Amino acid sequence: MSWSTSVVSPPDGDMKDYFDSLRRLLDRADDAFLPGHGPLLPEPRNLVREMLTHRVMREQAIQRKLAQGPAGTYVLMDTLYSQVHPRLRRAAERNVLAHLLKLESEGKVGSDGDLWRAA
Repeated sequence: MSWSTSVVSPPDGDMKDYFDSLRRLLDRADDAFLPGHGPLLPEPRNLVREMLTHRVMREQAIQRKLAQGPAGTYVLMDTLYSQVHPRLRRAAERNVLAHLLKLESEGKVGSDGDLWRAA
């Protein structure tokens, strides 16, 4: 999309793959992107860099919250996406889950049933 980060919804969406894709896009020398959603995106590396920074910051916020104690995906979403329109909350929760699964694969978090905790 030429205006926003995407929803990454497991099992088909993988946050590690999304991070890798953003990094690959940063390495490109294109003057513009023609995204599948939205208008032509001139100077695309600026938006890609912002998207990657946003995702890294979101991941750090999840880790800080889990450092305070175990939490489920809904609680994490409710805390970290408090300003999101109610219609987008389910998508936000899916993004949280995608981040958690990425962090789990990196050994940074673990889960006990529906609760996630810092590793």
